[in-house]
Amino acid sequence: MKFKDIETMRRETENTMKIQMSNRWHVVRQALTKVSTAAVAVMLAGTCLVGAVGCSGGQVQSVGASSAVAASADTASSEAASTGASTTATSDATTADTGIVVASIDESLYDLAYTDRDKDASYDESSATKIQLSAAGAATVEGAGAQSDGTTTTISEAGVYVISGSVDDGQILVNAPEDAKVQIVLNGASITNADGPGIYVQQADKCFVTLADGTTNTVSDGTGYVLAEGETEPDAAIYASCDLVVQGAGTLTVNGTYNDAVKTKDDLIVTNGTVNVTSVGDGLVGKDSVKVLAGTLNVDAQGDGLKASKDDSQNKGFITIDGGTITVKAGDKGLSAETYLRVEDGAVLNITATDDAIHSDGCLRLDGGTITIEAGDDAVHGEYVLEANGGTVNVTKSVEAFEGQEITFNDGTFNLVASDDGLNAATAGTSSTTTANAAGGMEAQGAQGSQGAQGQAAAAGDAATASDASGDAAMGTAPDMTSGQAPTGQPPAMPNGEAPSGQASTGQPPAMPNGQAPAADGAGDQATSGGSASNMQQDSGNTQNAQGNRRGGMGGMGG
Repeated sequence: MKFKDIETMRRETENTMKIQMSNRWHVVRQALTKVSTAAVAVMLAGTCLVGAVGCSGGQVQSVGASSAVAASADTASSEAASTGASTTATSDATTADTGIVVASIDESLYDLAYTDRDKDASYDESSATKIQLSAAGAATVEGAGAQSDGTTTTISEAGVYVISGSVDDGQILVNAPEDAKVQIVLNGASITNADGPGIYVQQADKCFVTLADGTTNTVSDGTGYVLAEGETEPDAAIYASCDLVVQGAGTLTVNGTYNDAVKTKDDLIVTNGTVNVTSVGDGLVGKDSVKVLAGTLNVDAQGDGLKASKDDSQNKGFITIDGGTITVKAGDKGLSAETYLRVEDGAVLNITATDDAIHSDGCLRLDGGTITIEAGDDAVHGEYVLEANGGTVNVTKSVEAFEGQEITFNDGTFNLVASDDGLNAATAGTSSTTTANAAGGMEAQGAQGSQGAQGQAAAAGDAATASDASGDAAMGTAPDMTSGQAPTGQPPAMPNGEAPSGQASTGQPPAMPNGQAPAADGAGDQATSGGSASNMQQDSGNTQNAQGNRRGGMGGMGG
């Protein structure tokens, strides 16, 4: 075992995580109260560089800004390691050693496809019903299936309707048979409604909003909604009770000033077009699903950017991003799915979010794409399974970069910045409390591990040793202090009073002035395995651990 000099460790503990992988990397999230002897609980202090050995008989090593739990291949990851399968366990599987319940990704549950008509924005204008909006009064209707009553134009039959002109306080209302497919072609239309949705699809089987080539269209609502007693919907500038498809090569701007901008109770599908959204609530909402095949989406929402919210069915509430360029600025989450979220190759995402940038309450898969994230909390969060199979992810800001009960990296390039965990794999309800100090180091507390492991959160540049010979994380202690003295955050002085000058040639940690390793004072200065700090690095096939000293005073037992 070798120990790197302090300056080398400080350089390696930059708070940037860069992973370039071709091998399978696997992290299994574990309850800190049930960490097996085959696992190593790690508190990380100051870097987000992650290294790993193979899963077969090995351990995933994490060097992040706070905590992670790495499990060897004899736990739930063993089958995936040997077969390369993307689903490592069934949802009800429990490992014998740890009691972990691991979910699985089964895409057959979800309708991820697009129909030919979803992708085909063509229409026969000669046979379509034409609606000419007017700011002065009722719209002019030419053809069958629609009628205008004052400023409200009602579509009552299946068919194609080409809408142009503008209305300052009016509505397009679709109330057609339940099996009707209605195509609304926006051909330079501007629709504003002060007391409800600009476009309201009350009933139909499916509604296509087609953006005519080269046109610019706007739909806005106001703040004066009048709803029936006890009702909370409709509540969006474009609202549909059925599947809603946005297609075509034009531009649509949607302003949601009451709540959401675009919302449907079923599937929201975007196959082309440029869609610009501003909203005081959520931007684009499909309760059953949100599916994006192509196009350009620019979303500025005070709530979530894109959201699939249905939570009472295992095959609903999902988001799939299969292409397109999506820019999101969100006051809450950027992308939020209830059951499943995936990003495919060819997609470009730029997300700035106050909360999580990409979030699934179920499983999450990154199969490709180019993703840039600035997050106020997690950059990428899959509650149960988080799997990365390719693409490039650049996280410029986050608290925790990747979080999930089970995290698997198969391929891809990931450049991650996190103020807390680089990778957080711990069961639901398990967390670390981390605060940054002026020197960029971290303090952390966590739950007591099954081995009663004790340690101190690392300050940048401070290191002691930890043994990995038995597979248990051995924790260091802070040097003795005089009464009332707090650690300085500097490395211990060498016998001649100088800082370490290079590598420890003996392979042992630098000696203290009396030639001994720092002594434990036992003054309640303990964190637990969930709050211990170490840098784990791979060198010639040997795992190296470094245990840091707590910065900013003595800590109590983690909770």
